[in-house]
Amino acid sequence: MSEDVKAGNPVWRWLRSVGAQIVDAWRRGVSLAWLAPAIFALIVLPEFAQHVWEIRIGLHDANPVMPTDAEASIFWLFAYAKVTGLVLGMLLAFRFWMQGASLARSVRFRTVDFIRIAIGLAVFALLDYGTRNGQAAFEALGLSREAAAPADIFSDTLLFVPQVLILPWFLAALGSEDGMTLGRSARAGVRGFARLVIVTVTAVGPPMLVHLWLHELARGAAPAPLWALMSVDSLVVGLLGTLAGSAFYVFYRQAADANPARAA
Repeated sequence: MSEDVKAGNPVWRWLRSVGAQIVDAWRRGVSLAWLAPAIFALIVLPEFAQHVWEIRIGLHDANPVMPTDAEASIFWLFAYAKVTGLVLGMLLAFRFWMQGASLARSVRFRTVDFIRIAIGLAVFALLDYGTRNGQAAFEALGLSREAAAPADIFSDTLLFVPQVLILPWFLAALGSEDGMTLGRSARAGVRGFARLVIVTVTAVGPPMLVHLWLHELARGAAPAPLWALMSVDSLVVGLLGTLAGSAFYVFYRQAADANPARAA
């Protein structure tokens, strides 16, 4: 296919545009390690702290023993801290780019619409609860397990739709950007859905696979390699978080720009 034909082909232009977004998400996600090391550290340090405790109680031994109740309680404290650091790091990575790559502005929350964020999080949590408990609900209504499974898949798909529709609206509130109404958000979400999936999966997928692979290698490893593997894993999780936040920014910026506010 000649360059002129490619340039006039809408499918080719769309693929090139998505490819550029993937590259942009990776460029931004990786560069946050030195542009905003505090955000990167917010994800890495709790992850590494949990690994320290895992190693101490022998969770990576070839034949790990069941931790005591006290050890398990401490493990879950580290786990909650890790998840909190990861989520906050992702959100701050998104805000960092929305605020002109300024760490100082990204942590000034006076312009954040916390009511919209709370509403968005509540909707996401409610819909997520529905997707995780759909099959049990259908079985409770009297459907057999075989009949409940396809019904659950169908309901999960339906519950995913409103999340896509309000995502740009939620991200605009998080990034302190005005003008993203629910109607505009719905248009942007529908039109940018394929981009959202592709850019997010290609950003988060590779570090997630590396994260899982490192944990497989760590099982039964000698102390020195184990510490090395878990140290690298903490950095990989940090990269996963900054890539996720950057991917959401790349999606949002294109979706918002491609769906401007309609004139009154």
